[in-house]
Amino acid sequence: MKFKALREHLLKLDWDNRPAIARGLAIGFFFGMLPLLGAQIFIALGLAHVLKASRAAALLMTMISNPITLAPLYALCYWVGDVSLRFVGIDFNLVWPDNFEKALASGGELYAVVFVGCFLLGISGAVVAYLIAMWFPPVGMWQRPVEAIQSEAIESETIKDNHLN
Repeated sequence: MKFKALREHLLKLDWDNRPAIARGLAIGFFFGMLPLLGAQIFIALGLAHVLKASRAAALLMTMISNPITLAPLYALCYWVGDVSLRFVGIDFNLVWPDNFEKALASGGELYAVVFVGCFLLGISGAVVAYLIAMWFPPVGMWQRPVEAIQSEAIESETIKDNHLN
């Protein structure tokens, strides 16, 4: 199969299949939040294929963590992870690292806190994305169907022709 045909097959977005788009958005949001840079796209596409979700929606939603949003997003994940772990009684006694060397010195503990925050935000955001996609009307409902526009044009031409005769 040629690359262009494969790309079109993988990224086909079926606007009429709302549940598949909603599943794709939820999958993409969840894996887009996880700190698995690079792998998150492939994991989301694979799971979307298995669950018969929209692969295009999953791919687009993984882009929530991009170079522009990465620092504020992971700072939020750190805060959520820190608060939630302290809530259940786990405290790593981490202070927000003020430089890169401190962050590397804290190692796995810092990653664990960020991962827990990303996981919690990913789950909650995926649920919200799914519900919003299922609740909002599809794009086609905001636009008039082409057939209706064409039939109105034919009717107006017929009426004009009758008035002229």
